[in-house]
Amino acid sequence: MKVAAVAFAAVLYKVVTSGQVSSELQAIVKKALDAKM
Repeated sequence: MKVAAVAFAAVLYKVVTSGQVSSELQAIVKKALDAKM
């Protein structure tokens, strides 16, 4: 689980720093989080 969390954090960091692709990926991440909750 730790590895998955680290990978997820790395992806989130890339999303935040990329900017352009951010909104698109944020929607995907939000969907994934909503599904988890």
